[in-house]
Amino acid sequence: YQHALKLTAASLVASLFGTCPALVAVGSTMLLGRRLPVLGWCAVLCTVGGSVLVVEPWRPAEASRSLFGGLLMALLAALCAASYKVLFKWIFDEPPPDVVGVILAWIGVYSATLGSALLALVLAVGWESVRWSDVPWPTLAMANGMSLAFNFLIGWGIALSDPLFVSLGCVLSVPINVLVDWRFRATLPTAAEGAGIGCIVTGFLLLTLSDWRERSRLAAQSDLRARLA
Repeated sequence: YQHALKLTAASLVASLFGTCPALVAVGSTMLLGRRLPVLGWCAVLCTVGGSVLVVEPWRPAEASRSLFGGLLMALLAALCAASYKVLFKWIFDEPPPDVVGVILAWIGVYSATLGSALLALVLAVGWESVRWSDVPWPTLAMANGMSLAFNFLIGWGIALSDPLFVSLGCVLSVPINVLVDWRFRATLPTAAEGAGIGCIVTGFLLLTLSDWRERSRLAAQSDLRARLA
């Protein structure tokens, strides 16, 4: 995702990454055997469409020589994010919180080991150069701490609920970012951004309603079987 941002416009990257909920829905249907109701698919379409409206990829952007590569990277990032959520649920199902902590800790160790090895390789062959004195260590530490909290919350969210619900919840960050820009940078949202925020919130509410109806149906069936028994 970060490499895609280096290669092409952020609006195009964000719009492609907004397809993650749709990919999660497809993956949940194929691997988890979840039959997404019509209301759930409407929620997915609202969220994806809202993400596109918010980032407005049709706005003029600076030309990039690596436009195709950036779009491909963004699509791969969305695919990896969706695969992670679906595979986590498929492999571990509903582990207790302590097990989730251990799993995520091992994922962190693996990422740190692999990332350090790749960084050493890139520096050794001269593809990149780093001036360690220019690294903003306090900002980097704060960002890493927030990223750690984000990933732990994602893991626990998937374990306790549904990958699609978590994925749509993550997309809520898009309208939140727009509101933060409006509050702290005095950047008024455009009409398209306002419509996109409405679509994303509507999609999240539709999925919540769909999940509540499905849980109510299953509870009613379980109660009926218990009475018949």
